[in-house]
Amino acid sequence: METVDFVNATEFFDGMELGHCESDQFLSEFVYGGNHTSLTLVSRGTFLSYLKTFITDCEDIYEKDVVMEALRDYNLSVDVRIKYVNIEA
Repeated sequence: METVDFVNATEFFDGMELGHCESDQFLSEFVYGGNHTSLTLVSRGTFLSYLKTFITDCEDIYEKDVVMEALRDYNLSVDVRIKYVNIEA
């Protein structure tokens, strides 16, 4: 049995102070596991890559450099052993 360490997407959003509307808009781009799951894990690198692209392209985010810096700072504070992000929480 293997242990899978993950962080919830909402922790990223809260850590970088991304608004609720923007975080919902970002998460709508993903396909979820299904009705019977409470976890849909995405690799942390993929999550960050998509999130950076979303921030760059989102017209509702005005201070993109501030948000990107907050994302970078929060990501650095998360344990490096955590390889996945749960996008359902």
